[in-house]
Amino acid sequence: MQLSEYCKKAHLDFDKVSLHQRRIKQLLEGSSESKVENILPIIETCRFDNGLIIKLPNLQNVKFHKFKMAAFTPAAGAASRYFNIFTDFIDAAESLEVDSLVGELNAFFKEGALDWPIPSVFRRLIMQRDQLKSIDFDQLKVLVNSAVLALKSPKLLQPCVVDDLTFLQLKQAEMASIEGIDEQYFVIQPDHEKLVRPFLKDNDKILFQDAGLSTIRFDGLANPIIENNCLSIVPAGHGALADLFSKVENADSVFIKNVDNVVGNSPKVIQATNDFLNTHQLILATVKEVRRMLLQDNLEGCFRILTNLLDDLELNYPTQSLKPQNDVKDLWDIVDFLFYATERYTRDLAGLKSVFDRPVNTMGMVPNSGTDVGGTPCIVSINGSNKRICLEVPHASQSDQSKWLEDPAMATHFNPVFVCAEIPRIAEYYTSQTDEFWLLAKKTFKGERVYYHELALYELLSHSDLTNTVFVEIPRFLFNPHKSLKDASGISSSHWIK
Repeated sequence: MQLSEYCKKAHLDFDKVSLHQRRIKQLLEGSSESKVENILPIIETCRFDNGLIIKLPNLQNVKFHKFKMAAFTPAAGAASRYFNIFTDFIDAAESLEVDSLVGELNAFFKEGALDWPIPSVFRRLIMQRDQLKSIDFDQLKVLVNSAVLALKSPKLLQPCVVDDLTFLQLKQAEMASIEGIDEQYFVIQPDHEKLVRPFLKDNDKILFQDAGLSTIRFDGLANPIIENNCLSIVPAGHGALADLFSKVENADSVFIKNVDNVVGNSPKVIQATNDFLNTHQLILATVKEVRRMLLQDNLEGCFRILTNLLDDLELNYPTQSLKPQNDVKDLWDIVDFLFYATERYTRDLAGLKSVFDRPVNTMGMVPNSGTDVGGTPCIVSINGSNKRICLEVPHASQSDQSKWLEDPAMATHFNPVFVCAEIPRIAEYYTSQTDEFWLLAKKTFKGERVYYHELALYELLSHSDLTNTVFVEIPRFLFNPHKSLKDASGISSSHWIK
């Protein structure tokens, strides 16, 4: 059977899978398995001192038009990575070996698991561990199966605090406190719909990370992995979620915040969040007005509102002291300063119109505490051309990681915790255009080395060839990821919900 037939059978996009195969094959050819890389050399990191990150401005007295925004919450992951600490327990539970079960539960009790945000049915099982050997087998089976089912449910429905408030309920409470967010879209797996839908509120909607956002595993020769006469399917990375933006209704932009970033709704959190959203709204309103003026070739009007934007953002624009000519060159100077335009565009009026026609994205970066390594805003070199991007660690060489990313004086900010992204008019705007910014995933699958193609969402949304992106510092207290159960040990819902 041909790859096209396999893709049709699996409801996969054959053109995308073929593109992924070509890219992977090109990278694998001539490289030993231990040296397969997809490296983007770092020229510079983005910092305050070079003007490539801006401080969160105070816009309370600035008037501008606000557009509709929707929350966009990626939540398709199961809880397996969050609950991988329970792998041995689940194995014992599925075999119903009572001695093994009790031993696992005793170990969790000694480790303090009763203070973790675990499902209540599993908490009760730990508390009843001394009675498990004496209860009826059928009753034991029901108790254990219920606990296993809870541990395997989506992370969205997992408790994030010890008194059972779920990540879904927390996201609902957080967004209800934010002005200008009328709807919240949760991205889930199709087979989780029946589990999630009963807990949604009227302004909650769901989108699916289905086969259209997936790819396949390949072997070391870039041949498709076939299992039981079917392709071996795997999610194509968070970047593929950009194709879902067009399915968001009645909004100009999406506000992206990870499902497991727990910040609550205290006054300082709400204020900082609104400040960030207003920063995006101001930039978007300005760019939309520039688009309108460029259609009329009104260069003077464009220059005026763009310099007003720079003032509102409290940026020290280098040429503000000069007498402006209000011509195409002046406007290109501002584009270079604010959005870091690349050589992809001709430096004339037509090129200027193309640049401003790109989506407006705002990336909320948190200060590096001194030991953080993650997505870092950088200038990278590709084929002799410099581009700005929020670079993921796998794209950096080991020497660049040591020189740039692991030095807090260079990587002063990291991890776009909040992102506002204007919804492109073209549904596959991001995933159809990028050539360089993809990751080669190298995994072990059923004992064999396999490869697949991943797109990194924040690399795509900050790509200076594709977007008008501004990096903005937001407070560190807006970054509180729950990556393990111990991150919320002993914390109740009252800590987050006011």
